[in-house]
Amino acid sequence: MSAGLGGDKVEAAEGRGVVVLIGPPASGKSSVGALLAAELSLPLVDTDDLVARAAGKPVGDIFVEDGESVFREHERAAVARGLDGLGAGGGILALGSGAVLDPDVAGRSTSRSPR
Repeated sequence: MSAGLGGDKVEAAEGRGVVVLIGPPASGKSSVGALLAAELSLPLVDTDDLVARAAGKPVGDIFVEDGESVFREHERAAVARGLDGLGAGGGILALGSGAVLDPDVAGRSTSRSPR
């Protein structure tokens, strides 16, 4: 499959792993992830979306009302659900920059990334 990413040919093969995008809020993870997923015909999982759905409120409200530790618990579960949902076919996983400070999240996300 050819993709128009900088004119380079990109091949997305089943079982190749997960591309993990990491960055702070408003850094473009969701936007770049959506473009990359469309170009490669791969699914995108944004863990902030999973966290907000599970908590029933926006991520910012979780931090303010419940604290960071509650948000990180939701995030850890969202990463596991997201990776499970992507399955063997791979995909794009968008993570907030604080997620990789959690050893469990860091281990899960790097074990599925192509090298």
